[in-house]
Amino acid sequence: MSLDDVVKKLNKLILLNKKIPEEERMLQMEKLTPDRKKIMSEERRGIVKKLESGGYSSNAELRKDLKKIGFDLSWEILRDFNLRGLDFSSVNFSVADVSGANFSGCNLSNADFSISACLNTNFSSATMQNANFSMANCSGADFSAANLLMSVFTACVATGTNFMSSNLASSDFTNSVLRNARFEGANTIGIILNNCILEGTIFEGRGGEMAERESKKYQIEAERLYDNLSEAREYLSQDSGYHSSGEKYRQKREYR
Repeated sequence: MSLDDVVKKLNKLILLNKKIPEEERMLQMEKLTPDRKKIMSEERRGIVKKLESGGYSSNAELRKDLKKIGFDLSWEILRDFNLRGLDFSSVNFSVADVSGANFSGCNLSNADFSISACLNTNFSSATMQNANFSMANCSGADFSAANLLMSVFTACVATGTNFMSSNLASSDFTNSVLRNARFEGANTIGIILNNCILEGTIFEGRGGEMAERESKKYQIEAERLYDNLSEAREYLSQDSGYHSSGEKYRQKREYR
């Protein structure tokens, strides 16, 4: 099976998920087709290597470089990178793998993490107004004390995720899986939890009685989506230019 075949499978999974509004499905399908020329560009590879080595001494330098690539780090592998305190506002991380990365204290306002892998990622104390985590896998991530005002987490998987003391006012978690997530001390004014799975989730002043039945089909589809995404990233990682430690990545990748 080729990379193109895998991408077709990904798009089919999105297209058949009727829980996602049609307009949003079309947008997500566009993100699930990797632009290999863009991903492999010399400028982008240089930025990623500099991020990996901690080579940015100022946000001004980082923003100047990101502007050259259209603030686009989609499909990128940034696993376990230490990015603490950097300015990634309005950066496109869609379909990226940032699992285990440290974004604590970062400016991530208007950043797009849709369909990304954020397993055990540290977003603590980050500024993240209007960030988009639609269909992302955020299981085990730490959003404690982050400002997530009006952020979008629709149809995401956030099992065991820490939202303690965060600002989630007017954020949208419709159709998400939030098993064993923690929200103690969080500002949940105006939060939307329609059709979420909240088994074991801890809220202050809010129960976990939301309907699970409507979300179970999504959960099954989400697992298929993440499995196919791992396959697509493996194809890309076979090119040594895509990631500086492609073989190491393939050995340690975990998506569930």
